[in-house]
Amino acid sequence: MVFGSFRKEIYAMSLKMNTNSLLILTYEFPSNNDRQGGVGTYTFNIAKAFCRKNMNVTVIAPRIFVCNNYDKEQTFKIIRITNILLFREIMFFVFALRFSFRNKPASIFCTTWFPGGFVAYFINKMIKTPYVIAAHGSEILDKQNSGNYTKELIRKCLRIFKKQVFNHSDHIFSVSNFTKRVLIDQGVFAHKISVVNNGVDIDKFMPLPKDKKLQKDYNLDEKKVLLTVSRLDKHKGHDIVIKALPLVLKEVKNMKYLIVGKGSEEDKLKRLVKMLGLDRQVAFLGFVNDNNLVKTYNLCDVFILLPKEIDGDFEGFGLVYLEANACEKPVIGSKTGGIEDAIEDGKTGLLLDSDKPENVASAILKLLLNKNMADRLGKNGLEQIRKYRTWDHSAEEMLRLMKRVS
Repeated sequence: MVFGSFRKEIYAMSLKMNTNSLLILTYEFPSNNDRQGGVGTYTFNIAKAFCRKNMNVTVIAPRIFVCNNYDKEQTFKIIRITNILLFREIMFFVFALRFSFRNKPASIFCTTWFPGGFVAYFINKMIKTPYVIAAHGSEILDKQNSGNYTKELIRKCLRIFKKQVFNHSDHIFSVSNFTKRVLIDQGVFAHKISVVNNGVDIDKFMPLPKDKKLQKDYNLDEKKVLLTVSRLDKHKGHDIVIKALPLVLKEVKNMKYLIVGKGSEEDKLKRLVKMLGLDRQVAFLGFVNDNNLVKTYNLCDVFILLPKEIDGDFEGFGLVYLEANACEKPVIGSKTGGIEDAIEDGKTGLLLDSDKPENVASAILKLLLNKNMADRLGKNGLEQIRKYRTWDHSAEEMLRLMKRVS
């Protein structure tokens, strides 16, 4: 039925581009108000920001759960397709091609090179619809499906198209300078890449009084609180923070480390906590919904996340640092990947070589024992967020670059 309608539409469509129309293709998108993965969070927030810039936005995304009511609440149109591998890619192509015929969008915005960029590349070959691609981190190294043999095999077969998909695009938005360098090393044209950092939703993430109920639930009374929000993956560095805690506890005995997130490393990290005798000082909170997440950020004295490069995997940017800064919290990150784009060392947080627990403990103690310094970094972070690190700033820069190359 969909294919049959194409012939009728081809002749009815005007060749004139609709400069206010933007089609977004993403393999991950929220279906409720709870926390999503990185690409889903990125897509949702940039779509909302484009709408605030008077763009007519349509998102094509897989249907994961029942989401009709959620989709209707949004300020942009959402077209849901199947999430069955291969059928998903076919439906991406069918619906994106149909939309392009019908609406003549100014551009197709692909939140990753595959499947969005891959589909947009062939649509561009057929009907010349421009497309741009966002580049984050693990997806440009084909790491996000690691461990799934079928997906790895399919991606390996398609990898020969990757450089062509990037280089044929109108523009590429890299979330960090590090990600840009990785792309260039892979043979992507440097002149097509612009660094546009992630933003943060300041209507959601903001300084709030400490939530008394959560303080009681987590047993935080009179305690200094350290917080990490991240998937429990091997390269995220939770282990190095845990190993540093015995050194921290020698000087700050009333301390608690909250870990938000789920992942493959959870059991291993819990065993490490038990082995070090830190059961009372470390709490694994698991998944925390968006409403409680903001409250949890506001419970902490210091936010910390220390990713490391393992088997070529890296942290492309680190949106959680901005979320913590938006709640007026000082942050600690590692000198790896794109984190140096997210943290201004000595101004909004601390950057360190995190391979040794002593270095980590020293940085934690510096902020826990020096309230003036911690407050200054938190205030600087919040000021920076409000000035130029919102999603509106990111969307404005992207639209400017898209107009420049159109």
